[in-house]
Amino acid sequence: MTKLSINYTKDVSKFKFYDENRDITTKEARTHQKKLRDKILKNGFLVPIMVDDKDYVIDGQNRIEAVKMITSDIKYNQESINIPYIKYSRNTDTNGFIITLNKDRKDWRHLDYAHYYSTRGNINYRYFLKINREFKLTPFCIIQHNRLFGGNVVLEPITKKDKESKTIKGFKVRAPFGYTEHDFKNGDFRLTRKSYNKFVEYFSEFIKSEMPIKDWKKTYLLRAFIYLKVANKHMKLSTFFKQYSKYKKIWKDGYTEYEHIRNITSLYNHRAKHRIIKYALGIKNK
Repeated sequence: MTKLSINYTKDVSKFKFYDENRDITTKEARTHQKKLRDKILKNGFLVPIMVDDKDYVIDGQNRIEAVKMITSDIKYNQESINIPYIKYSRNTDTNGFIITLNKDRKDWRHLDYAHYYSTRGNINYRYFLKINREFKLTPFCIIQHNRLFGGNVVLEPITKKDKESKTIKGFKVRAPFGYTEHDFKNGDFRLTRKSYNKFVEYFSEFIKSEMPIKDWKKTYLLRAFIYLKVANKHMKLSTFFKQYSKYKKIWKDGYTEYEHIRNITSLYNHRAKHRIIKYALGIKNK
């Protein structure tokens, strides 16, 4: 039987780490620790860490590292932080308990955040859930398209300093405050009634089209349309589907975003003279 006791300490050095626990030295881990640092500075230490009889951390290593970041940096002016921790008194194998604890823990998904903020009266998340139910779009897809409909996104060439950015063919997406993953999880997401209406109008075109739902409801295909519409302001979805109905036999499927962009552009421009679009991202037509 596990017995729990809740304690507090300002001595961060008392905690020790198991080598076999999560690796907290990676670039991803350090980024996570900085986010935890900012949350602790803003809200205090809200989630206790978990330790065994000998003060080895079972869960909460990143939170401990976040505290060290704060107390070691003079700009935060905090010599210590009161750390809540739960001590497990166990006769069983602690290493096995580490695996069990981390395996059983389930992180919040986008729909969990949306449900939380919508029940607290945030209309932006209510529109998000409404779109999810009506069009069966994934949360990722909704966030991506919301940037197009309400965020005034732009595509910028990747510089040598920013060469690790992940996007297509050397361009990255710039979105204003309220339209990023971070904003979504923090409750700052923006999806207005006007944007919702654009969702309805836009995806109604797909639903009314002759293209089978299994063909158009693909993440990379939908993202390809986003990139093309950002790069070609005059592009119309209705024109594409007219072309699809007329020249269905020349339509090619794709797998990557780039393949979809190339295929959409080829069909859109087929036998066209005055409404040409370009798939060279970031290059606006004159």
